[in-house]
Amino acid sequence: MNKRNLKRMAELGIVMTAVAALVVGCGGSSSSSGSSTVTLSGIVADGYLSGAKVCLDTNSNGVCDSGEPSSTTGTNGDYTISGITSGQQSLYPVVAEVPSTAVDKDTGVAVGQAFTLAAPAGASFVSPLSTLVNEKVLAGATAASAVASVGQALGIPAASGVSVSGNYVSLKGSATDQTNGYFRAHEAAKTIVAVLKAGKASLGSSTASTDKATQSALLGQAESVLQFQATSNVAAVATMFSSTAVNSSSVVGAGSLKAQIAANNAASLAAAATQNVTINFDVINGATNIGVGGCAASALTLGTASTVGSLKDLRFYVSGVALIDAAGNYAPVVMTENANQGSNVAMLDFEDGTNTCVGGTAGTYTAVTGKVAPGSYVGIAFTVGVPGKLNHSNIADAATPLPLQNSALNWSWQSGRKFTKIEFTANPVAPAAGVTTMVHLGATGCKANPLNGEVINGCGSPNRMQLSFANFNSTTQKIALDLGALFNGLDLTTSKTWMSAKPGGMMMAGSAAYFFNKLQIDSVTGLPINDGAAQTLFVVR
Repeated sequence: MNKRNLKRMAELGIVMTAVAALVVGCGGSSSSSGSSTVTLSGIVADGYLSGAKVCLDTNSNGVCDSGEPSSTTGTNGDYTISGITSGQQSLYPVVAEVPSTAVDKDTGVAVGQAFTLAAPAGASFVSPLSTLVNEKVLAGATAASAVASVGQALGIPAASGVSVSGNYVSLKGSATDQTNGYFRAHEAAKTIVAVLKAGKASLGSSTASTDKATQSALLGQAESVLQFQATSNVAAVATMFSSTAVNSSSVVGAGSLKAQIAANNAASLAAAATQNVTINFDVINGATNIGVGGCAASALTLGTASTVGSLKDLRFYVSGVALIDAAGNYAPVVMTENANQGSNVAMLDFEDGTNTCVGGTAGTYTAVTGKVAPGSYVGIAFTVGVPGKLNHSNIADAATPLPLQNSALNWSWQSGRKFTKIEFTANPVAPAAGVTTMVHLGATGCKANPLNGEVINGCGSPNRMQLSFANFNSTTQKIALDLGALFNGLDLTTSKTWMSAKPGGMMMAGSAAYFFNKLQIDSVTGLPINDGAAQTLFVVR
């Protein structure tokens, strides 16, 4: 780590310590019959939010439950919660449920769509930024590292005097306003709220309370949008964040949100998931079944020039698998732990190590197996790719799930895995002699904490493909990858073609949009387009 970064982290630590001293010790105390109670005072803001319910979340479920100490915010977002048992204020998060009728002082009108904000234990200023910090704390980060992570992700310099834990609204018009520290914090907060509101609306939710799994999915999308905005406008601080709207392609639709929520609930549902399920996958070329491996002597014909060749490798990861019932509810599939499945991620392998398929071992793996809550299911949803933290796990660590220890599908700890490794080699005759077309998909623009080697603020382009099928019967049907559709429209005789690779690495000029459109991934944001509704690469058969 260079001296400049060390200095920056040191300065950041000083600022965060100072802010923590300001926000933690708010309140008084009283005692009666040997018991001691305290009050907790603070502020809720995007701009200052009045009419929001604020509580001390004593069961840490992300919701203001009946019986939990609570209050309602005033005109300037201020609140005072009384009746808190002494010590609890430093043990539990503060949750703010913002109803549609709450008024944002920035605009002077009701927010229109309900959403939830939070702050980690020990804090009292509740904002969209503190909500991101709290999410990282809930995931296991220390408060200090969570604050540093969010601050770094938003590009808020320590020298600006602005902390993601502090009251950025109060800094408007001050010296820090001129350094854009205030501007970045406030505009980033507006973007987060826009994503929270859009996500809740897409789920058809009008209530202010938001369960932890839903909130986690929404905040993950908010981080992706912020990352895109920050990296795409680096030359102009004044336009770093969009405060007026969120690009519709940057907000995952209801189907993807439901799938993510189901995936977030998978661990808690594991014990109750008692119905066995097997989901079979296949590979086809249009109407022709290629068969397991696709490495037989009979050649494949693909692309605009009807190039004859054969597979060299065909592997890809799937995660977040969920079955869908007739009412549209998503039930996570809790995968069986084995060499190809771990932590609800599966590596599907269609090459068998024979003939032209030299990419791996002789063993293939073409089905996801696991358990699901008892029920009757009519559809399926899944993601092609690896979830964020698992994507960046160390392949050499014994604690890393076995399917993620495969070095052939790994770029580096920061870039993560190759979500797909699909390689087609033309037969060794002119004019395509030796040409191998490679479709390697992975996340790009990932940033890291050099202190501990952790990817701390997501990736600029997550590049995970979302798929859902309203009609799928796991006992009689398969999910098939159509290589004919994948390579349709591409000349395979003259070029080597790469999918999204390491940060800075893309395919040959002009090809990115071609493949991303087929994957139904926005080529700029790396987020799914309309839940992948228009994709034709995977079909039910």
